[in-house]
Amino acid sequence: MCYDVVLHSPQLRGKARLLLERVACLCAQMDTHWWERVREAQATKTNLWERHESGQDGGGFLHFLTGEYVKDTPEVFSLDAA
Repeated sequence: MCYDVVLHSPQLRGKARLLLERVACLCAQMDTHWWERVREAQATKTNLWERHESGQDGGGFLHFLTGEYVKDTPEVFSLDAA
């Protein structure tokens, strides 16, 4: 499954395996080769910061692993990876 960095516990890895099995039953094109390409893209292009729009403060950026929220554009934020 993707986002290997967040699958840190045996329970999460087990849930990921279960979801992979269910996805394989629903869509044959999402096979092992497809997931390998997803994992490769995430390793090279994933941006851990997500842009969030907010009506009150005009929006900011949320780090999806740590939950940190910043108003200004993070130094490591890349439009290419967003």
